[in-house]
Amino acid sequence: MRNLQRSYLKIYDIAFYIVQTGYGYVKTKFIPARFGRYPNVRGKVKLHIRGEAAFGERFTVLGDQGAVRISVEGGAQLTVGDYVAVNYGVDIDVWHEVRIGNKVMIAPNVTILDDNRHELEPGAPLYNGPTVIGDNVWLGGGVTVLPGVCIGTGSVIAAHSVVSRDIPPNSLAAGSPARVIKSLNVPDGWSHRFGYERNMPAPGLLASLRRTFAGDPNATIAGAGGEAARIEHEVVARAQHEVIG
Repeated sequence: MRNLQRSYLKIYDIAFYIVQTGYGYVKTKFIPARFGRYPNVRGKVKLHIRGEAAFGERFTVLGDQGAVRISVEGGAQLTVGDYVAVNYGVDIDVWHEVRIGNKVMIAPNVTILDDNRHELEPGAPLYNGPTVIGDNVWLGGGVTVLPGVCIGTGSVIAAHSVVSRDIPPNSLAAGSPARVIKSLNVPDGWSHRFGYERNMPAPGLLASLRRTFAGDPNATIAGAGGEAARIEHEVVARAQHEVIG
């Protein structure tokens, strides 16, 4: 009986995946934005495009558990590279310019901004230049990227961090405001999302299905930041100890 239930659930999951993926693919055809090959738009994804938006190949956005909102105002520009994965609850608000590189992982409940929207004090600038996220960057769950910052290629931002200043390439940053905890050894040809061998995943729907239901990391997007979240916890605990001591 259990085997029958498992088989039924697997068939249901596959059918649900195909329907959602198909609906998302059709949805991209009616949105005033450019999409590369094989977009995978699933669940509650709100694309409010009034300016210019370009998404690279295999752009993946999963709004299954919580709505994703990507808003590009009139006159603004959003550029997203290839193999970018966006998880649920993400909010990308573009009033001027946001650039996101290739193979970027964006975990749940991340916010990316490029405009302060309201003045901190009279005459305070609202726009400090484009918000730039380099190639092969991993944003952990609940991260906020503030306007005008640049996150360097290969960097990891720990969960619940607030990025208010530039982060150098190949760095692990954590905290509010985020600061560099350590430098990372990120070789050429390696990515946080795919590693070495899976850096260029096999094309096609069947390959995607195999990855999804085999527990392949290509098909899943990290939620809490893994090692980054652990190190962030250690940093906070150490800081609290220093204050108490």
